[in-house]
Amino acid sequence: YPLCALAVSDERPVSTQSTWGSDDGENLFKENIRFLSSDTLNVIACELFSAVRRSSELMRVACAVNRGNSDKRNTMEIIIEKTHLMVGCSGVCLFLLDEKNRLIIALTDEAGIYVDARLSWRSLVGRCAFTNEVIRQCGALEHYDVPEFKSGVELPESVMYVPIYGKNVEVIGILGVYNSQKPQGFDSEDESKLVFVAALAGYTMVNMLQFERQTHKSEQVEYLMKSISRMESHMEQGPQKTISELVELSYELFHCERIGFFEIDGDEMICTVSRDFVDGRLPKNRGLIGHVVETGEIVNIPDAYKDSRFNKAVDLQTMFRTTSILAAPVFDENSKVIGVIQCINKKQSQGKFTDPIGIANTYNIKQENGESRMPWSTKSAFTDVISEGILEVPEMSTCPLPRSPKKGRKTRHSYSYKRSSSFYLKNEIVPFPKADELLIKALAKSAGVVIVKARLFRKLVMAQRKNKALIHVLHVTSTDMDLPDMLDEIANATCEIIRANRISIFLIDNDEKRLCSVVSKDSEMMNLCVPLGKGIVGNCFMSKLTIRVDDPYNDKRFLQEIDRATGYVTTSVLAVPIADAHGNYVGVLQALNKNDNKKFTSEDEDLLLSISKEVGESIRRGLVMLDTKTRELLLAEKTQYPWQSAMMEIYSRNYIIGLPRATPVVASLRSEVSTSISNNTTEIGDLYKNTELSVWPSKRRAEILESMATCNFDVLEYDENILDDFSFLMFANTQVLEQFDIPEEILRNFINAVGTKYLDNPYHNYYHAVHVLQSVYFCLRKTEMHKFLCNIDILGILVSALCHDINHPGHASDFEIKTDSNLSLLYNDVSVLENMHAHETFMLLQDEEFNIFAKLDKADRKELRKIIINAILATDMTHHKNFTTKLGEKSSVEEAFDVEDASARQFLVDVFVHAADISAQVYTWEIAFKWEERINREFVMQVEKERRLGLTPSSFMAELDQPMKRFKSQLFFCDVILKPFWKGLAMLFPGLHGCVEQLETNRLMYQEELNKYIPPEVRDENTHEEVKVTLAPIQKEKVPTAWPLV
Repeated sequence: YPLCALAVSDERPVSTQSTWGSDDGENLFKENIRFLSSDTLNVIACELFSAVRRSSELMRVACAVNRGNSDKRNTMEIIIEKTHLMVGCSGVCLFLLDEKNRLIIALTDEAGIYVDARLSWRSLVGRCAFTNEVIRQCGALEHYDVPEFKSGVELPESVMYVPIYGKNVEVIGILGVYNSQKPQGFDSEDESKLVFVAALAGYTMVNMLQFERQTHKSEQVEYLMKSISRMESHMEQGPQKTISELVELSYELFHCERIGFFEIDGDEMICTVSRDFVDGRLPKNRGLIGHVVETGEIVNIPDAYKDSRFNKAVDLQTMFRTTSILAAPVFDENSKVIGVIQCINKKQSQGKFTDPIGIANTYNIKQENGESRMPWSTKSAFTDVISEGILEVPEMSTCPLPRSPKKGRKTRHSYSYKRSSSFYLKNEIVPFPKADELLIKALAKSAGVVIVKARLFRKLVMAQRKNKALIHVLHVTSTDMDLPDMLDEIANATCEIIRANRISIFLIDNDEKRLCSVVSKDSEMMNLCVPLGKGIVGNCFMSKLTIRVDDPYNDKRFLQEIDRATGYVTTSVLAVPIADAHGNYVGVLQALNKNDNKKFTSEDEDLLLSISKEVGESIRRGLVMLDTKTRELLLAEKTQYPWQSAMMEIYSRNYIIGLPRATPVVASLRSEVSTSISNNTTEIGDLYKNTELSVWPSKRRAEILESMATCNFDVLEYDENILDDFSFLMFANTQVLEQFDIPEEILRNFINAVGTKYLDNPYHNYYHAVHVLQSVYFCLRKTEMHKFLCNIDILGILVSALCHDINHPGHASDFEIKTDSNLSLLYNDVSVLENMHAHETFMLLQDEEFNIFAKLDKADRKELRKIIINAILATDMTHHKNFTTKLGEKSSVEEAFDVEDASARQFLVDVFVHAADISAQVYTWEIAFKWEERINREFVMQVEKERRLGLTPSSFMAELDQPMKRFKSQLFFCDVILKPFWKGLAMLFPGLHGCVEQLETNRLMYQEELNKYIPPEVRDENTHEEVKVTLAPIQKEKVPTAWPLV
């Protein structure tokens, strides 16, 4: 109607008293239209149809955008697409403001735009965002006007930018178009259309963001409820487990780099759960944590280094950079702060439960003439903060730059290529949003309730354990049991209650100024004496204080000599002084190795202290009441002693008064070290009865036992009839007899049967089997490999080492394959001899007389069988290169091996059995040379056998009877096969560095042997020659299947 009225006014005046909005408007229109000419009517009709068409287009755009508004990506693509339909242009760009008010390109189809550029407020698009006004410009443009375009590309001839508004009429983005198809550039009609699309885009994006946030909030609440439920499910395992679960769940909720939980400990805050600050302490009244404790308020710091309360020392200690912090107090039921949960360094919104930052992720569309163009890659770094001036976009010299379409050229019709802006992909640290404050408040409140319940439950459990222990001790002490038996019963009960692997009772010997172990759950510790003030036990007695050590080998007080003498590996220690009701200190109660690889706790300290008091009273009452055995010993001395000295006189001698005598195995393993053993201990000698060792002096036996844990042990020095005793000693000294209840007789029978199965070859004989067994025994004693193995793995290692070459025929698997032997046919030419060795081992174990696994349950037998078979097959040299490569890929032993991972444990077993099999050359030169001579002789014998049968010998075996070839082959073996492997092993297990050094020494000795046969004129040239190991050979060489195992 207004359009028609305008047309009518050109023909005849219209009454000013009439309005087109009145009821008679229709009549007035009919009256006036009669005076219009046909040409005027045609113009009006065309304008009406054009307006209807534009309205229909706008409606279609609105419908299209709203149909796809559940997906940000799709919505932005539709906005770009429909903008092209509404406004004739060569390209469209959608800009969005991020959480730091940086103008970032979200989506574009303009080929000349660099999507990772950040725009300054001095540019045209920046002015549009800053002034909230439409910017329209036509004519020559400078690069600072449109810095979003790459340097060197053709700049657009006309541009128009329209602000996109969100809630509260604030700018959330800009919609820009380039190169109008109209000669005069973009006009007011284009502006009105683009304003409409921008308004529609803003409305749609705000709705999407609101929907997304609501969805995230619902997910957060759901996850929070599940988290609280999971914390409650761990309540029975104690507050520490509950807190650990709280921290792990918080990583999912807050998506940050570090989360820690601090508990109040006196005047300090101790970090009980953290990835890099466990047991760290902070003052309770200082710093951000102290502020939270004092005020009970949540602290949200966007930049920690700008806050004076922040303690920078923690960052220096942990080598970490703290930026944003969110910390909340955890209250108990009385609204008292019991802890603080702290989140550090919020990550940009890539997590599941973070607030959406900005409106959408960014995508890039590149296409020219309907064809997709791959993006270029920039090699330059860009600044994150643009304070002023124009951002200089680096030149892209590596790829041809796409050109913008010319005016009138058909623009793209589909969006086939998309790329996220690198600024959104950067793992930036951002402040914690308000939503996280509400979330951590709810989580901390629920966590406080659960932690209080867990602590209460833990107290009840510990009280129950303590009462149970004391009742049992009182029951024992109220019987007519003799004092030694009584102490033994208390020790056994304490071991179960405290959940320790060993319990020992040490009593004071005032005359000798030492503590003597008189009672132990395991007999290995019987008769052990420790000087006062030495070791953890001696320090505990002298200080009269409880000592708890979680890592004994890093504690200077710990006497490692005891572990070396007994073969035991101590991982944790808890020692408490023993005193009676009158305050007389008489000894020390010591617990070793908390079960399940755990550490002793403060609750364990309280429990052991309570038990130690009853032990002290038991000793005092036993002396006062003078039980039968104690009285006999006292009367035998015919002297009245003060009760402490009298008790020590009984126990410091080698009287085994009612206590289990030390087993033969342990007695034989004592060595004269600073931590002394009772004088008569080594004279018991039960182990050596009816053996070849029984006639040897005790000193000689001790020297042999000590040398077994070194690379100086030469098994070839001894008669073959004594090898069984050596093998038995090594099995017994690793505790497998006790752990798997293996009868001593059955083990001896098994070892003897294995020995008889070995043939009389120069190298692959029973001596080699015992040498390999001793080598793995040395590794178990001198490295930390046992920390990454279970007990069953250690038993598997020992059996595999002893049996790995059982019934060896004296030639390689390659010989069996060449001759089409029954073994090669049986095992399909794959690890022929190794498969046979494994088969022979388990055929032997079928005999009840030799079955050392008889008392294992079915599942353990099955697992042990798998361990042994794999370890024996791993001695096939075809696996050597793979072992060397894998060891070289690991930067730390923790990365390489995990005791919780069965496959990692098997790999460790395989590696060490294989290492022991090829260990001869890491022993002293005299030993290494003996083994080299033997394997060389065996290879020469195989070559002679092959030639008799008309077979072609293996190239590396041929002519080994010639010294030049023999020693050159050995040098190659040392340089190419052994060095990379042993160096990789020593990098993970530093205890083996001595082996690598000895290997280097032996290599030089072989060079000297070779020099004896090199003509003088060329000797100087070859003296320093070494075989080089190529890391990436052009042509792969297969390692021979029967390379010298020396």
